[in-house]
Amino acid sequence: MTFRTPPELVELWGDFIGPYEQRVETCGKHVEAIVRRLRCKTVLDNAAGTGYEVQYLDEQGIPIDVNEIDDSFRKKSEERFKGTSVRVFDSDWREMAYTIPKGYDLEMCLGNNLTYLHDREEQLKALQNMRAVLNNPGALLIDHRNYDKILELVEEDPGFTSRPLDNHNIYTGDLVTVTPRIVTPENVRLHYQHTEKPIEEYLNLYPFGFKEFRELLREVGFETVESFANWEPITDLEDFNPLTLDENTFFQHLAHK
Repeated sequence: MTFRTPPELVELWGDFIGPYEQRVETCGKHVEAIVRRLRCKTVLDNAAGTGYEVQYLDEQGIPIDVNEIDDSFRKKSEERFKGTSVRVFDSDWREMAYTIPKGYDLEMCLGNNLTYLHDREEQLKALQNMRAVLNNPGALLIDHRNYDKILELVEEDPGFTSRPLDNHNIYTGDLVTVTPRIVTPENVRLHYQHTEKPIEEYLNLYPFGFKEFRELLREVGFETVESFANWEPITDLEDFNPLTLDENTFFQHLAHK
């Protein structure tokens, strides 16, 4: 299965993420800290997008490969990493255990990406395949938005769906607004709109709850799961309530095999 994002939407996504140097601060260095802590020797970025995290880790001398099913983004990675040791794959998460070499110490799936899959069986299959390509021990680093808070806010204020989110704690671009146009327990429809060019896109995403996501990771066999809010460790997971944090929070989970 192959996807192809139109070139103008690739540009929109780049403007949403923001400049490379700022992305390094909001994401790249946090990933590097995890790589160093776990003493990872091999890393796979399973949703590379623009490739900023891969570029940063490669510059730090960390062996890393790319998996990107979207044809347009994958071609950008192939161009960016031509002549380097970075290998670029094009495998569907639901089949990757059979198409990607196994043996990674850390696997990343950042950018709120698993939420593209709405069906629970497909979600489980994707996570099972991600786990399968990891070494033992190995870890999966994966994230999602604070959908618990988004669902609460739309119940309290119907006007919430006309106001853009503020994503600057993770994405630093100033040229793209993101507005939740439709919010239900089954689907969140986000409207991405460029402020200077006639470019827009709608994404339909499954709104994982915080506890639901952690339970999925445990269900596919990950033994322990660390969780973070905008990269800050959540220490009291048993009593943690995602509604205490705002709608712009991103949760990162580090699931250990």
